[in-house]
Amino acid sequence: MRKGKIVALVIALALILGGELYLFARCSREDMPVPAPLSGAPAQAQTTSPVSETMPPAPAYTAPAGYTSPPAYTAPPATQPPLETAPPTQPPATATPEPTATPEPTATPEPTATPQPTAPPTDPPATAAPGTVVSSGSAVSSTGTNLNLAISWQGVDMGGGTTRYTVSGSIQSYSLQVISEPVTVSLGGYSTTVSGSAINVADDSYAVTSLFTASLDVPTGTTGDLSATWNFQGSYSGVSLPTVTATGYVG
Repeated sequence: MRKGKIVALVIALALILGGELYLFARCSREDMPVPAPLSGAPAQAQTTSPVSETMPPAPAYTAPAGYTSPPAYTAPPATQPPLETAPPTQPPATATPEPTATPEPTATPEPTATPQPTAPPTDPPATAAPGTVVSSGSAVSSTGTNLNLAISWQGVDMGGGTTRYTVSGSIQSYSLQVISEPVTVSLGGYSTTVSGSAINVADDSYAVTSLFTASLDVPTGTTGDLSATWNFQGSYSGVSLPTVTATGYVG
């Protein structure tokens, strides 16, 4: 459609230009003087008035109603097609190695503990009321002579976890004369020392003479050997007796 309009415009411009050239040429010919006839030409020719050539006027181009001359065609500037740019070369895809699943450590079953036999419940030791006698007994030394030490004891619960042992001792002998000597009483690592009485047995008869009385406090429940040692430091019936000891067990 556009190309047809351009062609029509070119034809119209050519017709207009041709008409103007024609009128210009005609006007130029009428203004120029007619040249004189050549010598020797027939007289008739000189007397004959020149015939004016009358060209019919060029028909004026009238554009049809509603027609608008298209604008002069201007060729668009030559545009070079853009050079094709080679697409960037992608580096070859490298396959990403899939992570290797780490095997879970296998749990080692713990050994089943062998149930240990349960010890039967033990009743707590009975606690005696304060003033209760918890132990008593007696013992006699064995010197191999007619001189021996006899002891007797009695343990009483004093409360507060303490038991008091009262120990009494006497000498069994025939004739005997001794001054006061110390006596040591011990039980379960606890001990006490008291002074023994002086003894004077003049008759040659058998006699039992009181020697000492001592008190020893120990923790309640203490067990073991209860002993009383008299520091005699003499001899009897020809037997040397540095000490005379009587021992009994307290359970």
